[in-house]
Amino acid sequence: MNIKKIVLSCLMMVCCMASFAQEGKTEYVFNPHWYLQLQGGGQYTLGEAKFKDLISPNAQVAVGYQFDKIIGARLVVNGWQS
Repeated sequence: MNIKKIVLSCLMMVCCMASFAQEGKTEYVFNPHWYLQLQGGGQYTLGEAKFKDLISPNAQVAVGYQFDKIIGARLVVNGWQS
């Protein structure tokens, strides 16, 4: 009997949560915006030296502007040691 009450309670909570998701539609309004992107990591170069000698750090900085929902522009600078 206890298990039936627990299962029934869980099902009721799931149904209640699903009913909250049925809100009205919200309209998306696009706003042009700038963005900045920073990345870091490592790069491996093929060669005849030892593996650890061919790994070097890498960094990337990007700046962009989103003109429209579809059209944007981005300038990227990449590198550190090679």
